[in-house]
Order: sequence, then C-alpha cells, then structure tokens
Amino acid sequence: MPTSTTCVMAGETCYSIGGVAKRKEQHVLTTKRHRKQGKLPPPDFTYNGREWWRESTLDRHDRAVMETKAPRETGRQRVRRKQPAMTIA
Repeated sequence: MPTSTTCVMAGETCYSIGGVAKRKEQHVLTTKRHRKQGKLPPPDFTYNGREWWRESTLDRHDRAVMETKAPRETGRQRVRRKQPAMTIA
C-alpha cells in the first residue's frame, strides 16, 4: 500500500527518507544524520524536492555493508563475580 514515503515507479518500490527510516526501523532524524555522514548511498532521483532511493539500490548497499563488516569475535565471555552477601551486625 503506497504511502507518502513509498512509491512504485516502473514496477520497483522507491523510498523517501521517511521510508528508508521505516525500512531500517530507526528514527527519521537518525536516517537524515546517516545520509549526511555518507552511511547511505546517494539518492537515485529527486522529485518535488524529495530524495528517493530504489529498493534495489538500498539492498545492494546493505549487502555491501554486511560483507565489509567483520564477524564478531567469539572470545571468552566475561564472568561476573558474585558479590558477598551483606551482613548486618
């Protein structure tokens, strides 16, 4: 169902900054900050002053980011020491 944050052009779903935020499950301001920091790919097109990304562009970018991230090292887990029980004198 199209909303103001998504559209379908040439059979492909496109997202505005609000749609990208919903897709990534984060706040719009966080997504705007990531856009300025270069953590998002450049928009595919601008329409009525609004930047739009095609779903395929976002998918390609997400895959590229996941490939460059190193898997977490599974080292020894930190063991919490049990605190001594308090004694009331």
